Amino acid sequence: MLRAPLLLAAAAFLSPMLDAQDVPAPSPTPAAAAPETAPVATPAPGAAAPVATPQPPARPMSPEVARTLERNVLLVAQTVMAAERMYAAANHGFFDTLHCLGVPWECIPGFSAEAAPFLDPSYDSLEPRLGFARRFHPGPPATADEIRAAQASPSSLKAYAFTLAPQRSEWGLRSFCADSKGRLCARDDGAEPTVKNGLCDPCRKLE
Repeated sequence: MLRAPLLLAAAAFLSPMLDAQDVPAPSPTPAAAAPETAPVATPAPGAAAPVATPQPPARPMSPEVARTLERNVLLVAQTVMAAERMYAAANHGFFDTLHCLGVPWECIPGFSAEAAPFLDPSYDSLEPRLGFARRFHPGPPATADEIRAAQASPSSLKAYAFTLAPQRSEWGLRSFCADSKGRLCARDDGAEPTVKNGLCDPCRKLE
């Protein structure tokens, strides 16, 4: 499980990320976006929290800035993968939506409301973060008979994928896809990764 110290270390990576030559002039903050100084909700104990960072510049990045940003985007993908694995262990082997990972007591029969969630509930909003668009791709659902026999969550899934793609092609960043097979895949062109039946397809695995 990815702990808070690892996430704090990731946030530390980004503090020097945007130096004076990389940061563009300030632009108005869209009404729907939270300001950079907005407070971040404290997750319940054991829950993986998102990493709050400044927006990347709207022009090509230096290699160092690009590597730092991609490292933190990969941390987001790995956080979701770890949360899904732990959730599946509690849900009789089935995965589930990001919503259920954040409030498992609403989904898994008999799951204690006093237990910590598997993922910070804010992940369910799928708001762009770190300059990347995020999408959750549910795979085939568990059948009604499977759910009834296992007493699993009604929204149980047999597979899932989670994709992250840069919002601007001129940044020269890669896009990523994580899935229920435990694979972390990348596209060098930064395009939205393709997903079939809840799996990254095709997948060029990161080693």
